[in-house]
Order: sequence, then structure tokens, then C-alpha cells
Amino acid sequence: MKLEHDWLDQELPPNVVLDYYVFLHSAYAFLHYRSTRPVGVRLGAHTAAYETTMFDLGPFGAVEVGRYGLLNGPHFIADSRIVIGDFAYISYEAYISDRPAPVSPTDPGFSRPQGVDVGDPSVVIGDDCWLGFRSVVLGGTRLGDGVIVGAGSVVRGEVAPYTVVAGNPAVPIGTVRPGEGPRPGSKPFRIRR
Repeated sequence: MKLEHDWLDQELPPNVVLDYYVFLHSAYAFLHYRSTRPVGVRLGAHTAAYETTMFDLGPFGAVEVGRYGLLNGPHFIADSRIVIGDFAYISYEAYISDRPAPVSPTDPGFSRPQGVDVGDPSVVIGDDCWLGFRSVVLGGTRLGDGVIVGAGSVVRGEVAPYTVVAGNPAVPIGTVRPGEGPRPGSKPFRIRR
């Protein structure tokens, strides 16, 4: 499939699935894409992936993004699965990676990460999460629903739902709580100290 509005005269990889009303800026996002999974990238309904979003995936790599996601230029570097929930916002130059460097077929160590089962996700980001500018999410991370990651933060490990984290390494600096919002199930945020 070729995107009608794309400046790059290139087809999307055949194992990329775009649900309805998805905006993908360009097939250029798949410049370093090597996934051989049946579905290497799935973007949920009403999700937008803007200009500098990149999918640097190895042969075992996969990225699944839920509904109403906003990918404002993140960089996915993985050779395992990354799962992102609904209503997630990922800011410019955020890195979500299970590896210390991009996957390259010319690299002698070209294989999936040690200790990661091909079927298990290496990174899970829950519903309603916000990842700030230039934040980094490393392999083995599990972000609960409603987590906010501050700009420039480096996150690894489990983060409880509705926690605000910041720093390098990221530490909890506050919490947020779900409330009654304009849409059913919405979770407006308020920082509690």
C-alpha cells in the first residue's frame, strides 16, 4: 500500500496494519524497518504518527499502538514487542527501545535481545500515558495506566498507575488521579503532592 499524500515514492511494508482513520506522515518511517513478524506495526483507529516517527525494528520487532494515539516523532528501536495502550501521547524525540543501539543487519550481533521471549512484550505502556520530550523508555519497562514521564527522563522497570516520574533515572515525583471527564472513561489529570 502506498500513502496518497506521501512525498516518498515507496510502498509501506506488507506487514504494517493501519486501522481506520489513521494518519501516517510517510513511508520514510520504515527506512530501517526489518520486521519479519506477520504484523510488525499496528496503529489503532484514529492514531496519528507524525513526521519524524521512526520504526527501527529488527526481524523479531513489533510495535502495537492502541486507539487515539498520538506519536509526535518518537523513535522505536526494538527486536521484540512494544505494546502501547489507547489515548497515549508520545512526544518529539522520545526513544522507546529494548536495545542500546539501532538494529542493523550488518551487525555481527544481529539477533533478538538476550532473555526476551519473542512472544513477550519488552515494553508495555498503558492507556492514557504521556511521554515527554526526549524521554527514554528502556526494555523491561511496564508503565501503568495514566503514567506521565517528564521531559528528558530515563525510565526502566515498573511504574505504578497514575504516577508522575522524572529524572535520570526516573523517580516518582507525584501522582495523578482519574476523574470524571468529558468522554466516558476519560481520566483528567491533577498532580497531588
